[in-house]
Amino acid sequence: MVILRRTVGTVCLFIVVSAAIMRLLMRSKPAALDLPEGPKPPPGETVSHRRPPVRARFLLLIVVGMICLSTVAAVVAVQRPPTAVMVDTPPGTAWTQETAAVVMPSVGIVSVGSVSSGTAFFYAKDRMLTAAHVVSVDPAVVTAAEAGRKPDVAVTLSGGQQFTAHVLTIDSSSDIAVLQAPQPEGIPVLPFDERLPQPGRPVMTVGGSFGDQVVVGDGIISGVLTASRFSSGSAQTVLLSTTSPTNPGMSGGPLVSADGSVLGVIVARPDTVNGRPAAQTSVAVPSALMTGWLGSVRAGSEVKHRHVGISGRFDVSAGPGIVVNAVAAGSTADKAGIRANDVITGINGQPVTTAADLAVAVAQGDAVTVTVVTGQAQPSTVTLNP
Repeated sequence: MVILRRTVGTVCLFIVVSAAIMRLLMRSKPAALDLPEGPKPPPGETVSHRRPPVRARFLLLIVVGMICLSTVAAVVAVQRPPTAVMVDTPPGTAWTQETAAVVMPSVGIVSVGSVSSGTAFFYAKDRMLTAAHVVSVDPAVVTAAEAGRKPDVAVTLSGGQQFTAHVLTIDSSSDIAVLQAPQPEGIPVLPFDERLPQPGRPVMTVGGSFGDQVVVGDGIISGVLTASRFSSGSAQTVLLSTTSPTNPGMSGGPLVSADGSVLGVIVARPDTVNGRPAAQTSVAVPSALMTGWLGSVRAGSEVKHRHVGISGRFDVSAGPGIVVNAVAAGSTADKAGIRANDVITGINGQPVTTAADLAVAVAQGDAVTVTVVTGQAQPSTVTLNP
């Protein structure tokens, strides 16, 4: 907009100056000049040398003006800042090309047996992430992984490099699996963004479309979803919903921001979310929930998901805060005296802004301090140890 305003201003100024010059030209009289050479005129006579007609002078003025405008346009084009990778850049702009160039080399297609089943990417040295259901298409792989035998799968990176990877961990509860893979020279590790992204943030999905080639799609975070569950003692999970297109075969691929950092792992394009139709959405497990148990995988210990046993919903009128729907019997929250209909208004000294705040804080910390309001009583502080 700034460049446009400057260009329009330049054109207007040229028009005003041109009009003033033409007005002066119209008023000017022809000048008489003595001939410098040739036969002299008879005494008392002069030969006048007229300037070019006004029309010719006007055309000359237009040509000069066009040259000036072209020069101004060239200067503006040179001074225009280069396209930058911006977090707030809207979908469909040049940032997707720059981001894709950074991310795609680290992404590959996973094949189990003769079937191209999904996508994986390097998140750490010689470690790749994918979706659990990508490597679980063959029950023998699941059985071998559970027995610690590190079954093999094949990986083909977007640049054509091929190698064999070993399945280290399959975590069905989060639909995430970890692979051990020889990282080719020059292939970068994609960094995690441990912050939970907010709706409206531009994102890119990267994955092996239909098991054929690695492709990208851009969109925005359309929502941060929370779903209640009590299986395996886990009270609540968080998923990212995005408008970025996802084809079959892209499960396990990264959901990245404009700077190339991983916001989540694509796990599905569901028909429904929480029992409701989920048209044109793809779902990812946020990186904010994975950093804790991925540390356990790197340390070679058993994967353990932190939880406190609370399922709740965000309510602006209640604090605002998280209204507790249910508490798992025997959980940390139950032992701390938290009950259904209590309201959590603060987490680690910060006000609650979404229903996902508690799940993220629990996933990333060893202990979580929450501010709880019960009925009309004064707020109390409780420390929960996941």
